[in-house]
Amino acid sequence: MNHRLYPSMVKLYRTILSCLVLPSVIQGEEDVLNVDFTEQDNQRSTKELFVGFQALQLIVKNALEGTSGVTKFRAEVRMFYVGSLTYMRDNFPFQDPLIRNAVIVDPASSKTASMQSLLTLVEQLPASVAPEENRDALCRDFSTIYTGFSFSASYTDFI
Repeated sequence: MNHRLYPSMVKLYRTILSCLVLPSVIQGEEDVLNVDFTEQDNQRSTKELFVGFQALQLIVKNALEGTSGVTKFRAEVRMFYVGSLTYMRDNFPFQDPLIRNAVIVDPASSKTASMQSLLTLVEQLPASVAPEENRDALCRDFSTIYTGFSFSASYTDFI
């Protein structure tokens, strides 16, 4: 299941980020971890901040928009999103090369897997897990199963 950790972390981060940050800001970044969610200009307006369907329904149905209770509630929701994203950014292992590259062992990633990802992953593993004498076979199996990579002169670029 380690191969699903990185995509799951990014999905959770993106989900929370999209509740707080304008869609145009998120779409403008290749890596969601680079989005500056603390910048007020990047954040949704108070009314556009995602507070949940039932909460919004209650606010609208009872004409509570603009009341001090709703204003305070929305401010707390904003602080929750900023706090959650800050915690995730600072404490989740987004930059761990082993976790980032473990995704290549997931068959669902076969269309986006690269030989470079495999090599980076193998370099992070102890020699007892991926001994030198087995690495050629590992590369052949990977290329056959995942990428259809043909062993040409460019193969040596990875070694």
